[in-house]
Amino acid sequence: MDKSRNMNGLSLAVSVAEQNFHTATSLAIYNTALGLIVALARHPDARRVRILANRDMIGQLPRGDNVKVETYDYAAGGSVGRVWWEQVGVHRAVAGRNDDWLILPKGFAAFVTPCPIRLAVYVHDIMAAVLADRYPGTFPRAKQAYFAACYRASLKRARVVFTNTEFTRQELAHWATGQGLTCPPVRVVGHGVDPSSGDGVVAQKEDRILVFVRRSAHKRTDLAVRYVEQWRKDCDYKGSIVALGTLPEELRLPQNGRWTHEERVPGTRYVDLIRQSRVAVHFSEYEGFGLPPLDAVLAGTCPVYSDLPPEREVMVGAGCPFDNGSYDAFAGAMNRAMSMPREQVKTWADALRARHDWRIVSDRVVSALREFA
Repeated sequence: MDKSRNMNGLSLAVSVAEQNFHTATSLAIYNTALGLIVALARHPDARRVRILANRDMIGQLPRGDNVKVETYDYAAGGSVGRVWWEQVGVHRAVAGRNDDWLILPKGFAAFVTPCPIRLAVYVHDIMAAVLADRYPGTFPRAKQAYFAACYRASLKRARVVFTNTEFTRQELAHWATGQGLTCPPVRVVGHGVDPSSGDGVVAQKEDRILVFVRRSAHKRTDLAVRYVEQWRKDCDYKGSIVALGTLPEELRLPQNGRWTHEERVPGTRYVDLIRQSRVAVHFSEYEGFGLPPLDAVLAGTCPVYSDLPPEREVMVGAGCPFDNGSYDAFAGAMNRAMSMPREQVKTWADALRARHDWRIVSDRVVSALREFA
């Protein structure tokens, strides 16, 4: 047993059994959950961390004398298994097990059964509860109703709620008011990166632009493809352009030999694609945190990204933001990014790595769990 560990520390159960790399709608939420688990397992005040997972995640979970992994494969085996796990199974897994807290990194609490122990949830954003309203016809109403019910249960039953940004905290408070609910204590704990991730040094670059794409309507993949292709023509750019992520079914990439598509890649390939590209482009109309621009800087690549309130909060001036409504603003951001000095990207990376550190996040989480126990 680690002698530095607090023997009066917390015993935590963390549920990620319903998450799977190959089927996750949001890889950002999936990776956030894994990062939080690793950080909590390393925290000296975590006497025990019991991870409720599935076998596909085993290789990515932390190990240690204070870590116990239990597998519930049915939770990630399909929509029926996931719903059963979220509404019933996870509570059965913690009942009578002497855990101090159940932590739900995905933010969806059960509305069918009450949690038998103290509950903490991490709410990334409220998009799942409002997507069908904001983008009619792009998201099933039944899914939105389910997610909204889970969010309401989180606010009713959690003893503390964690969020990634002040923007998300305000969004959650506004949504709760509209639902006639009172928020429990909400703590902005942030989102972390491993302190050893990247080194801020730009690797040997290929003549390539990386464009993050997503099927979700608010990610504005249509605008991303249109703007990037127009910029390519205007600048007579001769390099390659890689669209990374899921494409909307109705969208086709330009057939000019410049564009290629990679849908879902492992973490190492993801980092290599960013690190070896000259610029990384991220479009969106709504974010809770906005991870791709941060990932880009840490990998040594200048990001070009939509100028949104949470991005300003996260990036604190790093990279090249632009107004979604102006192609000229986008083109100007692209031109600045293409000529950005390597030393500037490294300076940004050092500052952001210190600001977004999983050790800081886990300290905030543990402090809140102590406060509201």
